[in-house]
Amino acid sequence: MTGSTATTLSCHCPRPAIKPMAYNQGFYNLFLGIGAVVGLGLHFGGLPEAGLALVLFTTASMVLAMLARH
Repeated sequence: MTGSTATTLSCHCPRPAIKPMAYNQGFYNLFLGIGAVVGLGLHFGGLPEAGLALVLFTTASMVLAMLARH
């Protein structure tokens, strides 16, 4: 293909624009998961109120994010 043909047939794929958002979403989910695990550790490790608060906050965030997508 010549240069002009390749330019004409190029695809404007949204993948490059989505990649940073997916990367950010992955870290958001990672931190929510870590928060839930730390909350369980606190709950069973002697600080049940703090642990329960952290578990409830992180799991509520996960459930609300799931409901917002549907």
